Amino acid sequence: MRLVLDANVFVSAVLKPQSDLARIFDLLKAGKVKLIIISSDILSEIRGVLLYPKLRKRHRRTPKKIDDFLKNSPCQHYHIGEDES
Repeated sequence: MRLVLDANVFVSAVLKPQSDLARIFDLLKAGKVKLIIISSDILSEIRGVLLYPKLRKRHRRTPKKIDDFLKNSPCQHYHIGEDES
């Protein structure tokens, strides 16, 4: 199965780690699904949304932890730049 994820899925997975959306990341890590595209714009949007003060109170992650989450996400392996699309 191939997926295209937007920023809402990432944010929901962080805010609700027991949700169905968070399970997508388990499937990605296990190689059961493949993410086909994620742009740098989407990564920037995810980071920005997770840094909103109201959301930081909910997930309690530091900017470094957010950056680590995005850097170590299995989706990063499929990252493409806008100039390649």
